[in-house]
Amino acid sequence: MSPRLFVFFGLPGAGKSFVARRLAARRGFHFHDGDDELPKDMRDAIARAAPVTPEMRDRFVDALIRKALELGALHSSVALAQTFLKAPHRARFVQALPHARFVLVTAPEDTRVTRLIEMNISNLAVVPSILYGLLGLELFVRAMKLDRSLLAGSLTLSLLLLPMVIMASREALRTVPRHLREAAFALGADHWATIRGVVLPMAM
Repeated sequence: MSPRLFVFFGLPGAGKSFVARRLAARRGFHFHDGDDELPKDMRDAIARAAPVTPEMRDRFVDALIRKALELGALHSSVALAQTFLKAPHRARFVQALPHARFVLVTAPEDTRVTRLIEMNISNLAVVPSILYGLLGLELFVRAMKLDRSLLAGSLTLSLLLLPMVIMASREALRTVPRHLREAAFALGADHWATIRGVVLPMAM
């Protein structure tokens, strides 16, 4: 009988390791964090916020497959957590380990921080325009010494319109169906590729 292998993947911070650890603890699976197999050059690139090349990803996936085969020979059930698994890499995984099952882990978008920010933006939208005028007078005209210039007026109007622009943009982004994002992730697109190719075009 082939060992059971569950690969938990998703965006950074989605909780893949947490879910995989909980499953391992409850079901007696062996847990392994895929980040332990990251090559040194890939670790350095991530630490420097530099781009991760396809060659780095390929070497990492090869190391991850070897580790999964090794763990499968030692344990009957394995829970593996990893982020860098695009569609071609998952295909290679399935080719080497036909019994592998992939679990996409997502996190709720609504957090305390986002709720606090949204509340403050909503409050700014109802502030009387005279207060923005006084703020612009004190900040741009006096503090920044722009005097009574066109630039000072433009910056003040920008502050006045900013909350409305943010709220309108937020509502436009929320109209994009969630299943389109999930479909992009399932096809191997990363977070920023999904935003550029799916979310922004649909919201405009």
